[in-house]
Amino acid sequence: YMVSVEVTVAPRDFWVNPSFDVMKKKLKFAWGCAVVTGVFSFLVIVAIYG
Repeated sequence: YMVSVEVTVAPRDFWVNPSFDVMKKKLKFAWGCAVVTGVFSFLVIVAIYG
């Protein structure tokens, strides 16, 4: 949890922004990681089986 907080938002964001904005930043980061992982996995599968 500490790593995800440090990666996605600066500590000052917790004081400046409401919790919802922090949650939106974390969701954007999570979706970005999921998309990159999915595309990479797809390319690996295509390279192996295609």
